[in-house]
Amino acid sequence: REVVGWGGGGESRVVTLTIRNYIRWECVPDFLAWHVELRRLVCRAPGYLSCFLSPPSIQPSDDANLYIVIVRFESLATLHSFVHSEQRLQMSSELDSYVAAPTEVLATQSRVLPDAGTDLLLSSSATTAPLRTPPKWKSAVLLSIGLWLTVYITSFVWPPILTRIGITEWHANTAVLAFLNVLCASWLGIPFIMKVFGAWLTLPRSASIACPWRQLDKGLPHTKLGYLGRVLISAAFFAPVITKWIQNEAMGVAIS
Repeated sequence: REVVGWGGGGESRVVTLTIRNYIRWECVPDFLAWHVELRRLVCRAPGYLSCFLSPPSIQPSDDANLYIVIVRFESLATLHSFVHSEQRLQMSSELDSYVAAPTEVLATQSRVLPDAGTDLLLSSSATTAPLRTPPKWKSAVLLSIGLWLTVYITSFVWPPILTRIGITEWHANTAVLAFLNVLCASWLGIPFIMKVFGAWLTLPRSASIACPWRQLDKGLPHTKLGYLGRVLISAAFFAPVITKWIQNEAMGVAIS
């Protein structure tokens, strides 16, 4: 998951390790805790000079989820020892679960005549992470409105037309109505709602939201408990539908 680059130079000058992390919004608190552990680890490494975290708020960049970690070592040899240490490899593996795009790692050495400030002027590269997703509760509200605009109309307009053209069997009728609803919602209802309420959907909001409101904003977490919740919600939604379908099939067989 790491894209590694080397800036060149001799082995006796100070080495700067720049780690560009595109962190998923729901993982920002976990990443900040990860960075604290990284500082504790790197401070004990031989040849360590400094460690600095550059959050999105102080960067001249449009990447709102780009966190840059800058670590300096006395020489290339001490950096090499730290990078290939077992603890650093374990932390790199843990970081993989927080990032939304491959982590970029660049090692450069100090210039003979350094010019002030250029080490922190880190512009965005072509490898960018996805933009922050809208709040889940706003998406649910707008999706419900968009679906209502299309399903309400098609449910009244199309059944008589389908009956008139000879599609009376309920399996075929349901399949055609479902196709029309999805088509109209995807191309008409949802785009119209997104156009009207797009500004409200993308209003800035805090990155750290307390529970239980975090689930309304970001959805269920990507944990075992979160996946279990998704399964239970899906079962609660589909179980009545499947039960009703089985009852209808049984009634149809009994009548015939």
